Amino acid sequence: MKRRRRLTASVETVLVLVAFSVLAYLIVPVSYGDKRVYVLEGRELDATQECLLIACGIDKLLTDPLSYYDTAILYPDRNQLRSTEPFLGYAILGLPLRVFLRLGDVDLFEVLRWTIVFTSLTYAYLFHRAIGIGVTISVAAAVVCLSQPAFLHEIERLQVVCIPLILPVLYHGLMVWKSDRLVRFHSAGLFFFVALYPLCGAINATIMVMAALFVLPLMLKTLADLRRRKRLAAFLVPVILAAVVDALALAPWLLDRSDLKAYATDAFLQIKHWNPTNVPLRVRHSPQFLAGRVGWTVAAALIVLSVFVVKRRVETGRNGDSSEEGRSPASEKHLLLLLVPALAMLVGASYGFNRQVVPWLGLLFDVVCVATLLLYWRAQMLLSVVADEAGAGRCVVMLSAGLAVFLGFMSFGPAYVSNIHPLATNLMRVLLGVLPPLKSIREYDRIWMFGILFLSLYVAVRLGMTLRSGGAVARIGAAAIVIAAMLFDLHNRKVVASADIEAPRDLVEAASKSRGSGAIYVHPVMKWNTRSGVLMIAIARELGRPIVNGYLGICPPWFIYAGSVLHRFPDPEALWLLRKWKVETVVVVTGDVAGEQAGDVAKVFDSGQGQVVWEIRPPRSDVTHPSAMNPGARGQARMDAAWSQAGSEDRATVTVAVPGGFAAQTVEVQFGQSVVQRIPDEIAVYAFDGARKVRLNQDHAGEWIESLAADALLRRESPVAMVKLSRPVRGTFQMAFRNSTKPPIERIVLIGESNDATR
Repeated sequence: MKRRRRLTASVETVLVLVAFSVLAYLIVPVSYGDKRVYVLEGRELDATQECLLIACGIDKLLTDPLSYYDTAILYPDRNQLRSTEPFLGYAILGLPLRVFLRLGDVDLFEVLRWTIVFTSLTYAYLFHRAIGIGVTISVAAAVVCLSQPAFLHEIERLQVVCIPLILPVLYHGLMVWKSDRLVRFHSAGLFFFVALYPLCGAINATIMVMAALFVLPLMLKTLADLRRRKRLAAFLVPVILAAVVDALALAPWLLDRSDLKAYATDAFLQIKHWNPTNVPLRVRHSPQFLAGRVGWTVAAALIVLSVFVVKRRVETGRNGDSSEEGRSPASEKHLLLLLVPALAMLVGASYGFNRQVVPWLGLLFDVVCVATLLLYWRAQMLLSVVADEAGAGRCVVMLSAGLAVFLGFMSFGPAYVSNIHPLATNLMRVLLGVLPPLKSIREYDRIWMFGILFLSLYVAVRLGMTLRSGGAVARIGAAAIVIAAMLFDLHNRKVVASADIEAPRDLVEAASKSRGSGAIYVHPVMKWNTRSGVLMIAIARELGRPIVNGYLGICPPWFIYAGSVLHRFPDPEALWLLRKWKVETVVVVTGDVAGEQAGDVAKVFDSGQGQVVWEIRPPRSDVTHPSAMNPGARGQARMDAAWSQAGSEDRATVTVAVPGGFAAQTVEVQFGQSVVQRIPDEIAVYAFDGARKVRLNQDHAGEWIESLAADALLRRESPVAMVKLSRPVRGTFQMAFRNSTKPPIERIVLIGESNDATR
């Protein structure tokens, strides 16, 4: 009898795994031997970038692991991957596929996607089986957990595909707690997936720490029970070791972020576009929101659960049974306190009333958020934590219900002046102070995906608990409805093959005509968020030479100014910047350029079809900026100047007061590292001769400030511009900053001579 049961269980497991492998293929198609990757229509840019980044990352792991974060684009910046997800976890997983199976770049990308989806489905099934859910509903539960629109419609984004990998973490953590068998195996699995989760998507760790704050009492009670059962070390040791491994592996990515700190300043947060989760303000928009943000599969599971709960309660009422079988756990009731006023806030916003217009509405909503969280914490403290199937089920319901609500609400962003979302809260703003990495999240609706995942987990567990004592027909019918809804979603999306993911042959062939081996600038494609920028990764990889161009995630501040300067190649400013950065070759893709500088550049190739290659002769000495040939003699006095600022439509004008007894011969302006206020592209100095305005710039002094800004910001320094004056100035003068309505001036220094020196 036991042998027959084992055989049946084995057959069930094999059938489930086969079904999941097919479903994973339907979610993320795989096509071997192709240079194109399957994505949804119009979504190939991220897939192209991530495919190339993983391929380059594996190359680095095989040849020079310490240089993993250097992608050879965005030269001469260092550790460029700090501006996007490093995808180190995917590179590690793909390493054996490259070494042993010899998979190409696209094959690696697609197999890794399939592996992550298949693993998530399998662990979702195992997790529900571990808390006593039957086979049929566990299969349906796995489908529900992988069915939200974000997972099905953003398959090109590996940082989204990896979100369900929290399920293996939950499963192995649960098994360390409750299982009496294979504890060491589950500890090893816990270590592996806890370490892998942040390596596949760095935002995952931040969101999970935030989630841990919401379920802190439950976690502490579970840890206490682990200690009582002598399992605490089996749980904490792998988690701590995984955290140490991640910290070491991600250290260059985490620590070298000085130039991106400007994106986390209060000045930037005041204007930041938080990309919060959009919610419907009209009833007619609700179906679209349901389909696009929740998914028909989760909706179908909710409907099925509601039907069975109502049916069970009606039957219980008729029979006079006062047991809690089939009733909603107490944890859910506390969360209604937040859902009701949230609906009221949406109704008010639809009529133009929100916290910006009526401040007390926002205050009331914040109070309700905090009160709901306190009640949720109280419910966790009152929960009986027991390591059996029933106790584990109660804990999962408690955890998933609360995280579904609170993570969902946190995805609406903080109550900032730049965020007018009707459901924005100051609770999220408090979390920004507690967890500063939250400030760097560009797309707050990503948090919504975590919330819907926990909602899916909650619905699946509740459905399994409700149907545990039901008949086979009810379980099969519920599972069939859920799976049909998933297949309906898959059928309605349009998956297409991207363009070939490879370096453009004409550009590679032109660049190969260069006699140099150093850095390359491709003119004039210095643009962010473009396919040409992404393909620079492939070009640099094939040529084996670094490239100034490129595109990753967050635009580094220096790139904005460098793009503006280099677009004017071969003018003196562009040539200065290229020579300063030791760029040897310029590949022009739009035909010949005007204004050749015979002494600085030489043409070495012209295809006649638009590709022209120029080589830049190295300077014999230090490169001097053309706008500051001789900023001032040594030994001159330096003095801070008092200044006042008044803006106009196209420029800012600053009035500078020269202290008495001082003659200014050079003006030094120090700018802050800001992504809010633009550094000007020119500084003009004027003095007044009666009613006449006289320009005082000597030669080109004060021009071409953008190249100074690009070079300084690249070196993580504040830009400094020096303007040599045509004659000494006393009294007051004006400085006009072109194309910068409010430049980020930190300090103005006068360089010149005092009366004592002139005597």
